[in-house]
Formats: sequence, C-alpha cells, structure tokens
Amino acid sequence: MHYCVNAVTGQEGKGEAVLIRALEPLQGISVMQKRRHTEKLSLLCNGPAKLTEALAITRLFNGVPLFNSPLQIWSPESLRSASLGETAEIVETTRIGIRKAKELPLRFYLKGSGSISRK
Repeated sequence: MHYCVNAVTGQEGKGEAVLIRALEPLQGISVMQKRRHTEKLSLLCNGPAKLTEALAITRLFNGVPLFNSPLQIWSPESLRSASLGETAEIVETTRIGIRKAKELPLRFYLKGSGSISRK
C-alpha cells in the first residue's frame, strides 16, 4: 500500500485538496536515500508514493495540520533559506495519473526541476 500527501484547501466536509506529487529534497537527503534505497537525488521524491516513503509519512499523519506538526508546508516567503531565485518560472500543465478531468490545467511545478513526478 502506498500513501500520498494531500493538503486540504477547502472547508471541512468539502472535497478540496492539492496532491503533493513530488518535491526537491534540500535537507535530510542521506536519510531519504536510505529509506528509498537509492543514491540518485532525482528519484528520491519524484512521485507521490516515493515522496511519502522518503519522508516516512504513514497513516499516522492523516488529518494532521500542515502548519504546526512534524509535517509542515511553508511558503518560500516564510523561509529565510528558500532560494528559488528571481528567475524561477512556474509551469502550468494538465493533470496526470487520473482519468477524470485530466484536461484541466491544475498541475504546477518549477521549470527545469529534476524532481517532478513525470515530464
């Protein structure tokens, strides 16, 4: 069984969430490499199940807030160490890995990133 990370974006009782499909590892890389049994950085977190395995996310994280728990999501503006650079470009494309509404442009990633789940 594989787990995924969804950030709920709507009110309780509404089915509104964002699936975090991938991330670019910046810290804790050696631990992630052990968990994922690979040295290749681009394969550590480049898919929903790979991401949860690398971060040791299990069912125990279900329902945990993403602003004051062991698992947190921060905006680049809130982190002093974030260095996306002024030239970072966000790519918007259609959804992947689904059948329904796959034509909607609801997938976003940084242009040139080697850590996206599928190109």
